[in-house]
Amino acid sequence: DAERATLAAMLLDPEAASTLASRLARSTFHLAAHGLIHGAVAALVAEGVPLDLVSVSGKLRERGDLDAAGGPQYLSRLLEHAASTANWRHHAATLERLERSRAVRAGALSLAEGVGAFSAPEAVQEAARRLLDLSKPRDAERGPSHVSVGLSDVFTKGAQPAVPFGLQELGPLDLNPSQLCVVGARP
Repeated sequence: DAERATLAAMLLDPEAASTLASRLARSTFHLAAHGLIHGAVAALVAEGVPLDLVSVSGKLRERGDLDAAGGPQYLSRLLEHAASTANWRHHAATLERLERSRAVRAGALSLAEGVGAFSAPEAVQEAARRLLDLSKPRDAERGPSHVSVGLSDVFTKGAQPAVPFGLQELGPLDLNPSQLCVVGARP
């Protein structure tokens, strides 16, 4: 239900769409059809195309994914899960937590299956490497994105941006229209 509610919110709420297009990934969604729909919505957001059932169906058709995503009927049924778009942040956080749980479970199973191929110290080292990979910030997994994705609300609604950059101890960057702030770092 959280997946459907999140996708419905993205279709109905431009703020949810612009935020979650870059914050969530296809892998965030347990159902493959939902990952395809998210990918189409994210592509439309990046292109600056207004979201509705017609534009999302068209993007899925263009990609050859409309049937795999459940077709136009499924897209319209998604909107039934949008009694309110007020909780989209909570639903998205739930999806991210579940995605991490799936990744930890899959990593543990994979390590358990291959443990015979490692000596004891190598197995510990491999487990530590995999846990470190899981602890990376989500933005580091996605790589760079176009500036328009992160700042679209600033230009369209005059919203104050908070750019996620993975350094929790610094918190969000608060920028105002007269500032240019460039943050850079090496891995």
